[in-house]
Amino acid sequence: MALFLNIHPDNPQSRLITKVTETLKSGAVIAYPTDSGYALGCTLGNKNAMDRIIKIRQLKRHHHFTLMLKDLSHVGEYAKLNNSGFRLLKKYYQVHTPLFLREQKIYLIVY
Repeated sequence: MALFLNIHPDNPQSRLITKVTETLKSGAVIAYPTDSGYALGCTLGNKNAMDRIIKIRQLKRHHHFTLMLKDLSHVGEYAKLNNSGFRLLKKYYQVHTPLFLREQKIYLIVY
């Protein structure tokens, strides 16, 4: 069953964000807008949902997925980055710009 939600980009409604969170936690695949179209997403580690995305998009079995992060403070949880690298990243990184750090075949985008 498809569920369509229209979330305001500048003033997101908390009840709709809660609905999306619950939907993701239940194992669903979501479509969300990007700067160039739409992307499919699921929670980290949800193999069934990742398999559905691979099937929907007709990807190769070992496709590299993108990990969306709230901010730079979470990068260290998923990628190896020493202090000087983090300081450099923090100094020059532009918000809403893809950041690609290769670690365990996951690409990170920090928003």
